[in-house]
Amino acid sequence: EERRSDSIDVLLDSAKASNDGHSLTIFIDATAGDPVAAAAIANAFANTYIDHQTEVQKAATETVRTWLGQKVEGLREQLATSENARAEFLQRAGIIQVDGSTLQAHRVAALDQQLVSLESDLIAARARLGAAQAIAAHPGDATFEEALSSPTIQACRIEEARLQRAIADITSAGATKSGDLPLLHSQLATIDAQLQTETQRVVDSLANEVAVKERSEETLSKELADAQAALAKTNLALVQAGELDRVVSANREIYDTYLTRYKQTVEQEGITPPEAQLITQAEPPSYKISPSLAFALLIGVGGGIAGRARRAG
Repeated sequence: EERRSDSIDVLLDSAKASNDGHSLTIFIDATAGDPVAAAAIANAFANTYIDHQTEVQKAATETVRTWLGQKVEGLREQLATSENARAEFLQRAGIIQVDGSTLQAHRVAALDQQLVSLESDLIAARARLGAAQAIAAHPGDATFEEALSSPTIQACRIEEARLQRAIADITSAGATKSGDLPLLHSQLATIDAQLQTETQRVVDSLANEVAVKERSEETLSKELADAQAALAKTNLALVQAGELDRVVSANREIYDTYLTRYKQTVEQEGITPPEAQLITQAEPPSYKISPSLAFALLIGVGGGIAGRARRAG
């Protein structure tokens, strides 16, 4: 062990590294009694330095890769957590999006459209009811059939006109004592009764239709009000959901950035050239410089950076 320690001291004393101050080149001088040994010592120091630089670079790359791998894993978990938080919030808030809009907004739009249509139908039904009620108060109105559009009433009106013509024909002929007149008057009274009954039935039917539409309008208006209140809550929840969306987007962007860098590091690992290269191998000189001077060997090692080359020197 003592001899080994002495040999190391001799070896270290025999070599010297320097720089000309104008480049990144490192010069290694080795001194030995044997020129071949001097060249071997210089080459050994140069190769060891390059190997050391390669190992340092490899270790640094591996450290970065390991750190990036752990960072990517942590960011992946963070992204998943933020996405789950957003999904759970949307579920709790009852937010369902369809074609870029919420289900609540679609429901409000649909109910509003139904209400507008129902109100239009209700206006028309009320108008028909008003016309029927007016005509029922004046059965002799000539526009009766057109206003009510009832086939039964139209038939009654036709029969009524026929009976009235028959009575008029008998009367104009001066046969006031005719036995047909009582029968015709009886039939006419029956037709009038049927006409009034059918008119009232139509009025009652129209009134019922109006009442049904009014109840539907009331129910639909309440549903619309409830849907609008739900939409207001949903819109407030969407503001909070927007904040969660921005958190998710930020986390995803950071995750993608680190993931890309991690993949690049993995791809570059093992193929990155060393930062130092051997320029000239040491060769034994053909003559001695002097008995007392070391055999000098010039080896150029191109450093990756000036600071590192000087520290290595």
